[in-house]
Amino acid sequence: MAIRLGIDEALRTRSANGNAAGRYQVSLNEYVAEAILGAIPDRLSDFVLRATAHDAIDPALATVLWGDAGGASLLSDCVAYGLPLNRADTDSPTWRWNPAFAAQTRRILAARDPQLAIESAVLAANGLRSTAPSAAAGLALEGQAPQLAFEIIEEYWILWLLEDRVTSLDRLCRRLPLPWSERPDTLLIRACCSQRSRQEEEASRLRARAQQRSGLLGQSERDRFDVLHTYAELLLATGDDALDRASKRAVAILDQQSNERPALHASVLFLAGFAEMRLRRDGRLAVSLLQDAASIYLANGMEALGHRATAYAAFVHAYHGEFNDAVRTVAPGTAVAAFGGKEINGAIWLARGWVAYWRNDLDAAESSLRLAAEALDEPPAGPSTALQFLVLTAAARGHSADLSRAIDDLNRIAPDGAYGIPWESIRRTVAALIAERRGDLPGARELARTASTGEHVPINAVLLAALHRRLGDHARARRCLADAGVAAMPYTRAHAAVVEALLSLDEGRRDEAHLALERALDCAAPEGVRRCFAENAADLRPLLEEHSIWGTSHEALVLDLLHDSGSPPVDFGLSPRELEILRFMRTRITAAEMAEALYISIATVKTHQRSIYRKLGVRNRREALIAALTSGLI
Repeated sequence: MAIRLGIDEALRTRSANGNAAGRYQVSLNEYVAEAILGAIPDRLSDFVLRATAHDAIDPALATVLWGDAGGASLLSDCVAYGLPLNRADTDSPTWRWNPAFAAQTRRILAARDPQLAIESAVLAANGLRSTAPSAAAGLALEGQAPQLAFEIIEEYWILWLLEDRVTSLDRLCRRLPLPWSERPDTLLIRACCSQRSRQEEEASRLRARAQQRSGLLGQSERDRFDVLHTYAELLLATGDDALDRASKRAVAILDQQSNERPALHASVLFLAGFAEMRLRRDGRLAVSLLQDAASIYLANGMEALGHRATAYAAFVHAYHGEFNDAVRTVAPGTAVAAFGGKEINGAIWLARGWVAYWRNDLDAAESSLRLAAEALDEPPAGPSTALQFLVLTAAARGHSADLSRAIDDLNRIAPDGAYGIPWESIRRTVAALIAERRGDLPGARELARTASTGEHVPINAVLLAALHRRLGDHARARRCLADAGVAAMPYTRAHAAVVEALLSLDEGRRDEAHLALERALDCAAPEGVRRCFAENAADLRPLLEEHSIWGTSHEALVLDLLHDSGSPPVDFGLSPRELEILRFMRTRITAAEMAEALYISIATVKTHQRSIYRKLGVRNRREALIAALTSGLI
């Protein structure tokens, strides 16, 4: 241990001095060569010169660099001799050389045996290709193996972009010598780097150069470029049509290829799933692609991206109204921090907030959506979506503090057209809802009239329809419902049907109102949708009270909605014993079982039941329960 501490201190001191004056660099080099390498057996010294090709080493890499299984044993000898390497903070048996020491041993090997230094770098690149690909690409360049470096870049470039390692990827591409640095695929990768860095002009220039140079390729190289070009379009496409073509083409390419390069395969699946998510169309395909990506990532130790794909799959489920699946994908009891990363956590919070809003759990919606808005900075599961629903939640809750903060949230929503979404129309709609909640009906009416429904945004159209109806403008309400079309999401279909039911009720067409209400219940029941009913609770209550008698397949849900809508209990003059029996009547127990539980006769129970029916003005047990629930008796 004393030797080890002495080496570490000498390296630290001499390395620091070397940064101050070049003459110390020579003495540090001599110190490593003579005082350290010269003091250990020749065989171990030779091993150290090869084993320090990379700062990190494990038994597998030691075996590769030494050329046989003896490398692992020699690595153990290095530890035993107290050479300057520390155990890395990982589950695997990985060690890290002192950086100053490793830098000097590489210089020593390059001076003594340049060819061995090159060969060691290439061996290390191949050994690290699957576990540390970025380092492997750099080592391949040091080993004068640009083809190997390019192959590693080609395999991992999308992964690195998804991990936000844009600068290091661009630097690797620039380090490639000619002709690799001017290959059209290299230029296209650099274009994607520029696009991710929001350097649109540079991205366009590189993209054009790549396309121009692709015309010089032979057929096999052209085919290879076309594949990479398809993948790049998933990042570079600006319009929905181009993105749609790229997504379909990418999935078709993957279907024809084996999964020999899991990082690339999973990353393309992720981008294709993200594209489907951005296009807001086939939720099942988006979820399938994202879940396949997550499975491959997690199986190959890429946990952060695996959790990211899972988080986005949860949001896709939520967006498409598959609330039960969204909850199962990321269970509410899961500690979000365990997934790691702002974007991952943001997508999880957005999915939870989305589900909570439509299930009318407004406190949970507000807290989850606030966390999502603070964490996200990427479309489509981005801050503007979270902010939009934060404002809707504020309007639903009606707290003065929430309404004041909602104005600030409105101003943070993205500019119109960003990510292909009509944000200005959405902004006007939610601003109108805030004005209505504040009692500013003229302001709400003006905002609602100037807001468009927004192309391909049925949620906005239905919210506007509901608002126009409450403001008394049935003609505009019906036009908005027509703009919404046949919405795919169950929460939007439920909301549209509720608005249709209320319009019919307002116009005196009660049977049509009940038919529309039943359609709303059909859509809402499977996924626990409640918000559309709560938003119109006062207007819906008379219709709901009639609906159980009219006939419904969702009697329990109707009773729950009536209970949730609330009203002061009506005093029907029931005695304490009658109230006790009425509560028993909610259960499935028989009159005989009631009598046994209350220590009275069956005849007495039936007498009380007849009295209850008479006082409530009903004919049977079912009608008595409906009356009791709607009146707040139980």
